[in-house]
Amino acid sequence: MGFQNWGKNHKERVECTATGVLEFNPDLYPGQGLEDNYIETEVPNFDDHGVIRAIGLKVIQRKLGNELGSQATAKSLLRDLRHRPSSPENNQSLTKVIPEMLAEGKSVAFVVPHFLMNDLGLVMVAYTTASGNFETAKTNQMVTNKTVSFESKEVGKKTKPVPSILRPFGNQLLIVPATDSTKGYDIDADVATSINRGSMQKLTRFIRDGSTIFIAPSGSLGKTEMDAEGNIIKMIFPKFPSQSLSMLSRVDAIASVTLFKNYKTGVTTHDVGDLKLVKEIVTSKQQSPGEIQDYLKSIFTINLQKLVGEVPIEFL
Repeated sequence: MGFQNWGKNHKERVECTATGVLEFNPDLYPGQGLEDNYIETEVPNFDDHGVIRAIGLKVIQRKLGNELGSQATAKSLLRDLRHRPSSPENNQSLTKVIPEMLAEGKSVAFVVPHFLMNDLGLVMVAYTTASGNFETAKTNQMVTNKTVSFESKEVGKKTKPVPSILRPFGNQLLIVPATDSTKGYDIDADVATSINRGSMQKLTRFIRDGSTIFIAPSGSLGKTEMDAEGNIIKMIFPKFPSQSLSMLSRVDAIASVTLFKNYKTGVTTHDVGDLKLVKEIVTSKQQSPGEIQDYLKSIFTINLQKLVGEVPIEFL
């Protein structure tokens, strides 16, 4: 089956031993059905005034630290989301500013460079956890490959579908992007078109009504070239699809969070960028996607070089 083969290749291509491939069973695994384009969040039923909720947040923070390879990194990432000024002009943090914007019917997009397979999900988990309110998940919309519905991950001693792990932290919009990772797996073009059309219709509505969108604009993992000693000598971004650029031109603001794993130490470092109003990025009357693209190139270069040093970064 096309999607299952795609999932198997994805596992092998990114060499992620913690990820397995689920059998095709749409009755058991959310998102696998040929018409499925959306997995709705399931907010944990924690008592907002009791210790259960606080314990739940602590457990999630610890698991986030395990994924990042360092508890200190998890604490630092959550602290930046909770306390770092969202921009030079606004001393309020992202977890304060974004809910206020959503209450006004505005939308914000979190963009990630995508040099780590699970960075998009980790950012959504971190933002929800930093907010301290699981109700945040109801307006979180993560745009992700449909192949995620065939992926599983070991959590403790159990193996769980990846969508089920992410479900308490946000909704998942499933797409079949026109990228190299989707080619050659006998995925019916009409099925892919139907899935994408349904997802984009939902996304348009979510942007209009006010949501927090989590997206990797390139749609594919970036590549890192290293020398014999494991030192980074070059980083390469895939081309940004026009659909991603068009979507980002329609939100009200863009924030960036960058995660990058040092494979020598096993520790993932992070950078939380400023929140930027789209009307300050797109100044032409035509709302040119090119202006969004230039902005992404600029912030991704700045953010990544904070973490890896002044290495060349190429955009295809």
